Amino acid sequence: MMLRALKFPGIFTLASILLAGCSSGDDPDMTTSWLGPLHAYERVSGADDDGVFVLRDGKPVAAERIILAPAEITVSVASDLNSITPRAYEHIRAAFADALVRELSKQPNDTSADSDTYIVRIALINLTAKRIGKDIGAASLDDLKFSFEMSAIEAEFRNRRTNSRSAVIVAPAKAKETTASGLADAFGTFAERISTRIAQARAELSKRARAPATLPAAKKK
Repeated sequence: MMLRALKFPGIFTLASILLAGCSSGDDPDMTTSWLGPLHAYERVSGADDDGVFVLRDGKPVAAERIILAPAEITVSVASDLNSITPRAYEHIRAAFADALVRELSKQPNDTSADSDTYIVRIALINLTAKRIGKDIGAASLDDLKFSFEMSAIEAEFRNRRTNSRSAVIVAPAKAKETTASGLADAFGTFAERISTRIAQARAELSKRARAPATLPAAKKK
């Protein structure tokens, strides 16, 4: 079932490098340039810089439905920034968005009006784009090459009713250096990877939503 995308423009920003790694599953000591600090979250799957993290406190709603927000891409400071035109950037962002929609549309989605729903935002962080050759100035998409040494994919689940963030995902985005013709393959691989993590996050949120409430321990008299 196809996912419905919200209609607002993608964001073109510069991102810093991933700042810290994870310590333990109980206390993730991670901060990223896009998601921010994750100390309020606990790891439920994955290891190191690849995993799903769910908000430690509070009871989430079930992830019966997800709505995919427009994909975002941030460009690393190692890029030839003057060579990336808005038109070239939009082509790159659209290719990434298309790969995500194709992959995530394979997941089940309850589209009934009363279904519990999350808005899922996904970003490819620190894509490096450099001009092929020594010319300076704006370039077409075919004049650029792309690398992923500092790249990661980050995602967040926001409750559609409250806009509160219930879960986040961090996943590696490693691929060989490529030109524009190879971006579709790289993005397809990234989409498969993040889709697996999104399915895990949905399962964990739904499990916690349906778990019976835990009563506080009675005080001893």
